[in-house]
Amino acid sequence: MEPARRESGRTGGGAGDEDDGHVIDFLEFYVHEVEAYPGEGDIRVPILLTNILDIDGFTICVHADPTRVWLEGIDLPRYMPGHLKPEFQPFYADRKVDGYLGRSVFMDYSEPFEGNVLPRGQGATIAYLVFGISPDAPIGDKVLINFEDIPLADDLRPSPFNEISSDGQSYRPQFDGRGIEVTIVPRNVLFLRGDPNGDDAINITDMILILRYLFLGEDLECLDPADVDDSGEIDISDVIALGDHLFGSGSILRPPFPNPGRDPTSDSLKQCP
Repeated sequence: MEPARRESGRTGGGAGDEDDGHVIDFLEFYVHEVEAYPGEGDIRVPILLTNILDIDGFTICVHADPTRVWLEGIDLPRYMPGHLKPEFQPFYADRKVDGYLGRSVFMDYSEPFEGNVLPRGQGATIAYLVFGISPDAPIGDKVLINFEDIPLADDLRPSPFNEISSDGQSYRPQFDGRGIEVTIVPRNVLFLRGDPNGDDAINITDMILILRYLFLGEDLECLDPADVDDSGEIDISDVIALGDHLFGSGSILRPPFPNPGRDPTSDSLKQCP
């Protein structure tokens, strides 16, 4: 990852902008390649921030082809870095039909002003991009999602743009230019760990299906999702792992999770039809 450098002004990096050579901030997506099927929704990709200055607030704006990708939201984590919660986080969806979405975060917005700031850090999760795929997206298509400013509207309001605020100054973040490349694939080549009934939701029904498979001999159409601990076998440990995820420590499941994907581990389990 190349270091981001300080840039002043809305157009950051253009003619006349000064660069003092200091690394300041860098926005990137956690992954740069995603496979998704037509009609899939609630695909979540973390957005990461690297910064060496304390940050008072920021704005994230993204764009994608609205005929292929449906931008659903920019969600925030339960806590920001430093175990802080923002006090104001407006959402910009006025240009959603054109494929633009944005969100701002103010760490210290209302009285009493306590000086809350995001501490410096590397690769910290500050948001989650949530999107879906159009049901009529052609198989084999590749669609790009990028950080991109929201164009000006027809009124006098300023338009949101990608911005970092620190100590009374506004800076333009640098980005990983790869964005997210979404490849449209058939539904049956992807599965979600812990979701043997294939409804893209992990819940008690999935636990019941695995139990019935183990103790009542009922068939499962697709075995890979039932291999919750990714051991290559379906046994009671998978039920325990899924129960811990749902009702215990909230442990993170092995990929593919939290979005459907391909199995990174080779095994002899029956593939999804």
